[in-house]
Amino acid sequence: MFQITIFSLYLVAAIAFATSRLPIYSERSRVLSVVAFSLTVAGLLMHSQGLYTTIFQDDGLRLAFSSVVSLIAFQLALIGLIGALEKDLRGMTAGLLLLAALSAPSMGL
Repeated sequence: MFQITIFSLYLVAAIAFATSRLPIYSERSRVLSVVAFSLTVAGLLMHSQGLYTTIFQDDGLRLAFSSVVSLIAFQLALIGLIGALEKDLRGMTAGLLLLAALSAPSMGL
C-alpha cells in the first residue's frame, strides 16, 4: 500500500514542480510550488517509514537489492527537495522526483 501512495505523491509533486516552471502558469507558480513541496515532504515521510521497517529487521539489516534501490530513490527525492529551494532548479527536481517515483515501488519486493 505504501508503494502506490509514495509513487503517486512523487509523481504529482513532479508534475506540480514542472508545471510551476511553465511561463503560462507563472501567476500560479507559488501555489504549485507549495503544493509540490508539501507532497514531496509527505512522500519522503512515508518513504522513510517504509524503508525503516523494510531495512531494519529483528535479526539485523536487510539490504536486498530492492531495498537499496528504494533507498537511492529516497535520496533522489531528498536531493530534489533541497534543490527545489532554488527556483531555477525546480525543473531538475521534477526529473529527480520522477526517477524516485519509478524506483520507490521496489521497496516491498
